[in-house]
Amino acid sequence: MKSKRRQAVAATAVAALLQVFGGSSTATAQDAECDLRLAVVLSPGVPNPDDDGFLSSLLNNHVAYRLELLRQEDSSVVELDLRGPGPENRCQNVIETMRRDARIEAIRVESSEALASR
Repeated sequence: MKSKRRQAVAATAVAALLQVFGGSSTATAQDAECDLRLAVVLSPGVPNPDDDGFLSSLLNNHVAYRLELLRQEDSSVVELDLRGPGPENRCQNVIETMRRDARIEAIRVESSEALASR
């Protein structure tokens, strides 16, 4: 009888740990990563938009995000991939921060894809 009680207690403890550390399906959906493709118009004074230092400086203090240059159409228009943790409103906050940067004239979200995990 004591053995069955221990098994029940152990099963309850495991279930509680899974809930805390594994999260629920709702939490997983809220924590989905964002993957946004952005068309960005840069001000004429930007010398080298494919420089990693320049790209990371556009993110300001959003250290959990990264920008990757996908294509440079001309000296002022670039296509970037923005990746980082979700939910979507956090990604939008990063874009709003980028829009306030004097080196950026315009940003248009070309496509977005919520990623469950990578």
